[in-house]
Amino acid sequence: MAITIETHTTSGAPIILIYGPEGCGKTSLALDAPNPIYLQIAPEAPPWGKHPKKFAGVSSFSDVMSALRMLYKTPGDFQTLVIDSLSSLEPWVWEAVCLKNNWKDIEAPGFGRGYVAVDYLWVDLYAGLRKLGEARGITTLLIAHSEGSYVDEPGLPPFHKHTIRLHKRGEAIATESCDAIWFMHTKVTMKTVDTGFGRKENYAEGGGVRMLSTDGRAHFMAKNRFNMPTDIIIPMNQPWDAVANYLIPPESPIEPEPEKITATLEPVSVAAPSVVPPPSPTGVENKAVTNGLPKMSELIAKYEPQVNPPSTVEEMSAGIGGDMIPL
Repeated sequence: MAITIETHTTSGAPIILIYGPEGCGKTSLALDAPNPIYLQIAPEAPPWGKHPKKFAGVSSFSDVMSALRMLYKTPGDFQTLVIDSLSSLEPWVWEAVCLKNNWKDIEAPGFGRGYVAVDYLWVDLYAGLRKLGEARGITTLLIAHSEGSYVDEPGLPPFHKHTIRLHKRGEAIATESCDAIWFMHTKVTMKTVDTGFGRKENYAEGGGVRMLSTDGRAHFMAKNRFNMPTDIIIPMNQPWDAVANYLIPPESPIEPEPEKITATLEPVSVAAPSVVPPPSPTGVENKAVTNGLPKMSELIAKYEPQVNPPSTVEEMSAGIGGDMIPL
């Protein structure tokens, strides 16, 4: 296959993962996207009063893949697939691997081999979602819960960090496979109160403002490929409008055609070159005969392939290997 250079163009709909603590509005945001279809992973459920179209009878990882194939074959007018949630789907993935290998549980193989065997199922899932985006233009919104952990950085005291509630191998594959990872949370401010006797207590205020962080920080992980602001306030009503404009694919750059230069050529009069007649070979030929050299006519025949045949006795002598003969 020949290697060529071409301009990259954006194609297909993205895969976006939205994670955060319970009750911060992740599912409400996802279901407000255009024409969604809901893939429910028990025990998850849509918010009260939301009645989205959904896949019925899904109770295993095999059913999830069957639902993706159904949507691929008959996409209808659906534009968004909402999977709620990855955190609840992970036990189904483990169960599928255990059934295939006749294991009691995911820890049965020992030494973490069970979690390694799960990788190919995650890869199959994201490959199917990518096909939906490229061939059917369906955006996938994956919902996941967050969990807290403490991080020990050299030279720093331990600090709290929000991560996706998945096994570290599943989290790594999700991070690589998604086009964006958004951390959704509520805005909280800390205040300090003097309780007397030299003691102070901290307490939190706020929580009524929903925030979507699109760029990672030390205390949480996030990313995006859409040139989004670092933090976006998500309203209670029509929350998807706050992010919709950033997901519109940019127009492919149009390479300019080479500039056509046109010019009018005016006739220019050029004087004919002066023609200097070649010297008559008569005198040279007579001297060549006098000195015992071949005639000029014979040398012209010998040097016919040359562009400039010998024109002097010295050139003729050198051409046949003789000495320079002064005239």
